[in-house]
Amino acid sequence: MQTVCGSAAARGDATEETLGEALASARAALDEREPDLTLLFASPEHPLQNVLAAARGKLAGTVIACSTAGEIDGVDMQQGGIAAFMFAWGNAQHRAEPLTPLEADGESAAIALTAAHVNLSASARVEGQTAGISLVFGDGLHPGFEALVAKMRQRLPPHHAVVGGGAGDGGRLERTFVGLDGAVASAAATAVHIASASPWGVGVGHGAEPIGERMTVTKASGNVVHELDGRPALEVYRELAERRGIALADDAAVKQLLIEYELGIHFFDDLARVRAGVATMPDGSVVCAGEVPEGASVSFVHGDPERYVAAAQAAAQSAKDALGQAEVAGVLVISCVTRGIVIGERYGEEVAAVRRVFGDAPVGGFLSYGEVARVRGKMDGYHNNSLVVVAVPR
Repeated sequence: MQTVCGSAAARGDATEETLGEALASARAALDEREPDLTLLFASPEHPLQNVLAAARGKLAGTVIACSTAGEIDGVDMQQGGIAAFMFAWGNAQHRAEPLTPLEADGESAAIALTAAHVNLSASARVEGQTAGISLVFGDGLHPGFEALVAKMRQRLPPHHAVVGGGAGDGGRLERTFVGLDGAVASAAATAVHIASASPWGVGVGHGAEPIGERMTVTKASGNVVHELDGRPALEVYRELAERRGIALADDAAVKQLLIEYELGIHFFDDLARVRAGVATMPDGSVVCAGEVPEGASVSFVHGDPERYVAAAQAAAQSAKDALGQAEVAGVLVISCVTRGIVIGERYGEEVAAVRRVFGDAPVGGFLSYGEVARVRGKMDGYHNNSLVVVAVPR
């Protein structure tokens, strides 16, 4: 028996009916098998507690859910709906970790969210399931989510892949939620570890490029940038808006600017990380989704639809190559909210780029606040403005 996946999304006002439509379409690909693991990605228009309540009795196995900034339906990106991605295991198994509160340093959460991996590895070796991956979903607005990823990385085997994303709230940048089975929480995370006989494929790319001159982060604390080149960070952002002809009429326009024009952190000549601004403070500081070190060399970065689509296809090809000889059962896509904003009505082109690589395999996922891809060559693990493509082996 092989692993099979099903993916679908639906949009509507009534949560139970919308979920039912998505589940029925996704389940149709499972050849009458029950899902062992289901991921639900829900717009904030459908409160996550209501989504999981509606799922009770409809789904066997583990159910993990998170709120989104957009749902990927296999063809395009939608908002206001629910997406479902199902796994029915062949030569594979999983263990889910509990819904766990996030804290600033990530240490306690990492201990809680890696505990089951040891037992899984021991039982999986007996079955010849020596490949594996961990999926992690957390509050995308909480600074502890990045710290969690770093701490999980230290507690798992050196080349064990960790992928996932930060829950969103439709671009409001106020509050996000994660759920496991019947429990839902904000400022929390959960994870599921998967062991399989064949390796999973993971690819990650962004397509953004620096604009303007480099700056120095002259004052920062954790994920809060206080000063750029000795000036309040928000003042520098406002100058950027003026140069690019962007009107900042209200707080919503400022939030849009922070998302569309992120801070790129340079390591010598390489763009090593990208960090999105998620809020401002009265003193002119900017709160980012992830740490920005004091003293770092940074620039604003921006992308265009063509670059983003090209990066998506390259990420998909990397994921396919990493599968080796295994056939693909399904493709999970986690894409930054920034990409949805910049690509806009053309977002279907990003999904089409993934499909050009994987053909008719089920494709689904969500738009996130922070993407997780800890793989060879991407050892930092936590990203913004990126697309993560996860290829599931049969």
